[in-house]
Amino acid sequence: MKKFLRRLIPVAVSLSFLGVLYARTDWSAFAGSMADIDLKWLLIMIPSTLATGIFRGIRWGVLSRWSHGGAGPVKALFISRAGNNLMPFRIGDLVRIQYAKDKGSVPYTASVSGVFLELVIDMGILSIMGIVFSLATGSFPVIVVVSAAVMLMLAAGLLYLHGRGADEPEKPRSWLPSVLFRLTARLRGLTFSRSLVAGLLLSVPLWCLTLFSTYAGFRMLLPHVSMIGLFGGVVLIFLSATIPSAPGFIGTYHAAVGAAIILMGYDFAGYSALPVLLHGTQYIVQTLVGLAFGFSYIFRNDWSTARETILAVKRGGA
Repeated sequence: MKKFLRRLIPVAVSLSFLGVLYARTDWSAFAGSMADIDLKWLLIMIPSTLATGIFRGIRWGVLSRWSHGGAGPVKALFISRAGNNLMPFRIGDLVRIQYAKDKGSVPYTASVSGVFLELVIDMGILSIMGIVFSLATGSFPVIVVVSAAVMLMLAAGLLYLHGRGADEPEKPRSWLPSVLFRLTARLRGLTFSRSLVAGLLLSVPLWCLTLFSTYAGFRMLLPHVSMIGLFGGVVLIFLSATIPSAPGFIGTYHAAVGAAIILMGYDFAGYSALPVLLHGTQYIVQTLVGLAFGFSYIFRNDWSTARETILAVKRGGA
C-alpha cells in the first residue's frame, strides 16, 4: 500500500498542476498556436540543449574525479536523464552513480560527492539569479529572503567541511556513521581542491548555454523575451524540479513555464502551447539520446531502491 501511495502521489501532483494550468484552455487556439512555431528557434534549441547536457556531464565527471572515463560522465548524464523521464522516483542520480561505479570504477562516495557539489554550485547560481530578478523587478521579496538563506546555508556547510580538516576523529564502527564519515571526508577533499575550481569554471559556459537554450525555447512562440523574464523563467523551471511529480517533471515544469509567460507580460491563453512544446522537445531529445547510450543499462537493472548502493558503501567504501 505504501509503495502504491508513493507512486500515486507524484502523479496526482502532476495532474493537479496540469489541471489548474489548462482548466480554461481554448483547445482550438492551443492547436492553432502550434502552427506558429518558429522552426529556426526550434533547430537552435535542440543542439544547445544537447550542449548543456554535455557540459553538465563533464562538470560532474570533474567534480567526481572520473579520471579514466572518456565520454563516460556525459553518457551517464544522458542515461540518468532518460531514467528520470521514464521511471518513477526520479532515479536519475542513482543511475549515474551506479554507472560511474560500473563503467568508470568511481567510488560511490566520490560520485555522490560530485552530485552534492554540483547541487551546491547550481543552488548558489540560482540564488544569485533569484536575487537579481527580485531586485530588478521590485517584486517577490520572498525570493530574496529564500535565496539569501540558501546562500548562507551553503556558506555554513563549506565552513563546516573546512573546519573538520584539522583533526580527524577516529573512524566510527557502526555502518551509518561510517558512511557519513567517508562521505564527509570525500566532500572535504573535493571541496577544497582543484576539482571545485574546475567545476566552477565549467559552470560559466554551462549556465550561459542553459540561459541560451531556454531563450531559444521561449522564442519558439514568444515574439520577445526580456532578460528579466528569462532569468525568472530559469529560476522557476529549476525550482520546479524540487517538487515531487510524475516522471519527466510533468506538470511542475509546465506550470513553471506558464508562470514565466505571465511574468513576461503575455496572456497565457495565447501561448498555452509553449509549456507543452518546450517540455516535449527536451523530453524527446534527452530520452532518445539517453536510450541510445544506455537502453539495456537502464532496463536490465533494478532501480526500485537504492539499497544495494547503500550496502556497497556500508561494506567497505568502494
